[in-house]
Amino acid sequence: MTSEASHRNSHASRERQITSKLKLILRGDSQRLASPLYAINWFDTRPAWIYHLYNFLAMGRLKRAGGKAFFKGRVVRRLSGDESMARKHLLIVNYPSADHFLNLVSDKLFMLIGLLRMLSVRRFSFVMHERIDASEATRERDSPYCVVLHFASSAPETVTQSATSAAVASAVNIVFAGRQAVRVYSESAGAENGLDYVTPHTIVIAAASEEELQSFLQTTEMLQAIENTDQHYAGLLKRSV
Repeated sequence: MTSEASHRNSHASRERQITSKLKLILRGDSQRLASPLYAINWFDTRPAWIYHLYNFLAMGRLKRAGGKAFFKGRVVRRLSGDESMARKHLLIVNYPSADHFLNLVSDKLFMLIGLLRMLSVRRFSFVMHERIDASEATRERDSPYCVVLHFASSAPETVTQSATSAAVASAVNIVFAGRQAVRVYSESAGAENGLDYVTPHTIVIAAASEEELQSFLQTTEMLQAIENTDQHYAGLLKRSV
């Protein structure tokens, strides 16, 4: 996986001892760690009903910690890209800062509820993004039709700018565009491991209909944007949040 040069000079960290044997560490520059972060949860479930129960029970603890579910959707079908990156569910959670996220994951009741997530989640991918889209680009908040684009690129700004320009020229809206802001690590028994993630960039696009999204993906600008990726996955989502 590639990450942007601006994220290479990571010189600050936040950490929390979760259990006697497990520590969670977030690394990045101090400004990003103190700024709003968006957790990109990309995963499969089996069985799904246990995960839905976990979500229901965890919501109160999330709010208590200052977090908020920003976006939730289920993949209806893959549109293009690497099949190995495919998952069924996308959940984007907003935290005011790295400390707010650590407050949640170290909460004793949340950890107990989290056992349900461990029983139900498969092929879990997790990355912390900073949001880079314009705030006014979220006017299609109620549209149930969305596309998620995960990508890695040596020229990520070009990809994002192309997608944004294409959205402005079409009847679609960028609901979310983000890039990896900090790295997340777990430390157990003295060994440190980075949490798995699919790509360092994510864009979510909404429209009034599935047909409008299909047309958008075939525009010259979007085809060029995808050509500028080293790796990508695009999927049609049925939105629930």
